[in-house]
Amino acid sequence: MKRVFVLFVLWMTAWTSAAGCTAPAAGPTATPSSESALQAVRSATPSPSPMPSPTSTPRPLETVAHGAHVTPFTVAWPTATATPRPIPTLEIQAYAPVHIFTPGPESRVTSPIRLRFRVRVTGVRVMRIELLGEDGRVLFRRVERFKKDAEGWRGYDMKIPFEIRAESEWGRLQIFLRDEYERPLFQQAVPVVLLRQGHSDIIPQETWAEPIVILEPRAGAVVRGGELTVKGYALPTTGLVEVLVRGNDGRIWYTIAGAVSEPNAQGYGTFQVTFPYKVDKTSLVYVIVQAYGDRVPGVMYLNHTWIYLAP
Repeated sequence: MKRVFVLFVLWMTAWTSAAGCTAPAAGPTATPSSESALQAVRSATPSPSPMPSPTSTPRPLETVAHGAHVTPFTVAWPTATATPRPIPTLEIQAYAPVHIFTPGPESRVTSPIRLRFRVRVTGVRVMRIELLGEDGRVLFRRVERFKKDAEGWRGYDMKIPFEIRAESEWGRLQIFLRDEYERPLFQQAVPVVLLRQGHSDIIPQETWAEPIVILEPRAGAVVRGGELTVKGYALPTTGLVEVLVRGNDGRIWYTIAGAVSEPNAQGYGTFQVTFPYKVDKTSLVYVIVQAYGDRVPGVMYLNHTWIYLAP
């Protein structure tokens, strides 16, 4: 019995060993090794893209995350400039007391110059006609006096001889009016080019408008309070006008300069000056506004008004 049991155990051991040796070759679906499986996973998984290298170009401000540190930089802020208001046109026809028909401004003239003009002589006692060279020297002068009761307009057609050493230079024809007390009333002028020889080239442009128009104060006004404002229009020459207050005693009480703005469509710029005054009693004064020439020295345009200054 014991012999039979031993034989049975030996037989079972031999059968088990035979089965273990032949099992791998029996099936076609063998499991891959761990190294092969890892290689397959690597080949199936896409490789990540390489990170771009940093550059010196900063990112746009809108792509910076909220709270991130941003290096401050300076931005040039535009400077606000006020748009100048348009200069209003003159609503009145500023007819001057002197109309120069010929020559027109910037005409080229030889000697003698034919000067044609007319003048309103009402209130005028002295008229002075002058031709000045570009250094201010007087090349021609004629003085005419009117009677106290003279009125209306008078026309003139005259010849003005001159001599210059240069081939050409700037000159100024001017007509100056004064009253019986030698107070200046008005001055009109035209710039011309003086030629020593050659032929005249006359520009047919009538000069009839007042070169300086005083809007304030009005003639005969009574100004009180110790402050005087003078404003109006002027043809720009040097960009300035000079305001003079002349007392009835013949003395100049006040003198002040004011700027003239850029001209409007009619050629006029505006001016305004305000200054204090002091008087002990109501006094008659003449307010004179004058502008100097830009090519020939001296006063080129002048106008006036009269008022009363009160304490």
